[in-house]
Amino acid sequence: MDFRVLGPVLVRDLVLGAGKHRAVLAVLLLEANRAVRIERLVDLLWADQPPERARNLVSGYVSKVRKALADRTGVRLETWRGGYRLVVPPDSVDLYRFRRLVQQARQATGDNAVIAALSEALALWSGPALADVDLPGLAPSVTEALEQERVAAFEDLVDARLRIGADTDLLCRIREAVDAHPFRERLVGQLMTALAQCGRPAEALAAYRRCADALRDELGVAPGTALRALERAVRTDAFAPPATTTPRLRPAQLPADLADFTGRDAELAALIPCEGPLLITGMPGTGKTALAVHWAHRMRERFPDGQLHVDLRGAVTPRQALLRLLDGLGVRPEQGDERALAARFRSTVDGKRLLLLLDGATSTAQVLPLLPGSPSCQVLITSARRLDGLALRCGAKSLRLGGLRSADSVALLQSVLGERALRDPVSVRRLATLCCGLPVAVRAAAVRLAAHPTWPVSHLVDLLADEERWASSLALPEDDASFLASAIQELPDGARSLLGFFGLLPREELGVSALTTLTHRPQRWVEEALAALHDAHFLGPLARARGPHGGTG
Repeated sequence: MDFRVLGPVLVRDLVLGAGKHRAVLAVLLLEANRAVRIERLVDLLWADQPPERARNLVSGYVSKVRKALADRTGVRLETWRGGYRLVVPPDSVDLYRFRRLVQQARQATGDNAVIAALSEALALWSGPALADVDLPGLAPSVTEALEQERVAAFEDLVDARLRIGADTDLLCRIREAVDAHPFRERLVGQLMTALAQCGRPAEALAAYRRCADALRDELGVAPGTALRALERAVRTDAFAPPATTTPRLRPAQLPADLADFTGRDAELAALIPCEGPLLITGMPGTGKTALAVHWAHRMRERFPDGQLHVDLRGAVTPRQALLRLLDGLGVRPEQGDERALAARFRSTVDGKRLLLLLDGATSTAQVLPLLPGSPSCQVLITSARRLDGLALRCGAKSLRLGGLRSADSVALLQSVLGERALRDPVSVRRLATLCCGLPVAVRAAAVRLAAHPTWPVSHLVDLLADEERWASSLALPEDDASFLASAIQELPDGARSLLGFFGLLPREELGVSALTTLTHRPQRWVEEALAALHDAHFLGPLARARGPHGGTG
């Protein structure tokens, strides 16, 4: 999918910027394959206060959009009858794909098909529609209508899942929806039904009373006939349970998402669900886990059978990982070797729509036994190593994660430091530069400053400017070691030994010949150690690094 409007406006592999051209593109996407008159664009961009030569400005914004989209196959921006029309494949715009999936669900027979289509549809939403676009002339009713489409699809999904039987995860999600839309009686009825199915009739009646009170106090009306009938059924113990009463175990093991996750728009757009595994690699500290967890939370609606998570750091064996995965699925085999457990795991998840996050993988051999055989499952893997074998053995798609953009590093510092960052923007930018784009370093610097409110930002800048004190200046009191320590410990012995020599040579002299002389080791040993450092993302294509945070291209 190339274009997203159900949340922040995004275009895959394209940085849009924050200008008016972004708003023009948003409007054209909302009206994809339909003409939008120039007068309407003027009204939407400036409401009742258009500048002079507004039509010329719109023409310039359209030219900028046309140039940005020039290399997109099947996409063209046409000048058409006093306006413009963006011609795109409908499924390339998340809004139109959402509507198609909702229609598909409403025509489907069988709850599983309905759940699958609606889960995929709702996963396309990452926030309020057009969340980051400024369109003064856009009536609130437009975005509200889109939100109503989303809520209606969620209600349809809940109905299908309630017919199977409520679980704890569904109950939590209905509560959140009722909190956001307290006057939607259908949602309140669904909450009451889920509570009654879980054997909690008192809470179901309390939910009814809250809704009835809110309707009376805020709108001056009573609940509708359907909701009153449901209340009577629960109160008189006449509530009919679903045909399937066996509780359905739905694992929800994802770690908590970062509340202030910042940046990575291009990387998020590049991570597209597919039949093969998705692999995120990069040097330690680039935020691989944070990106994976954030993406997984955004995608969870696509995987109605749940999400599994295993941390593979610390020499976790495939057998240990398989036991954890099976336990998360409610399967507790008392015996069996690695092959038997892998077969049991594949059989258990066959045909399910599960998301599996394998975090901190150390080798291809560690990961292969953990892969489901069913293409309906999505596997997301993070690793400090390249794991080329996964591409060879199972067609894994790889994303190499680099550092944050400077602007995103500054934004992350500002989100933690608040007004304090605004008082010394020069030092904040310098601090962002010294953190080398490593999110963990940026976050550690912000937390360190927040813990020392009397420090000026320039004080930490001075500490980080000393390369020998760089890592220790970012260490937090409760840390047992720096954030690179575990990654260094996992290196092969030769690579770990060679890394210790890097500070003894000038950066420009680092190379196989110089390191061979310095270490008194054979050239083959040095080359293998350098290759291991490269595979672990401690080095770029050439050995240019000095210290753990330099030259890791």
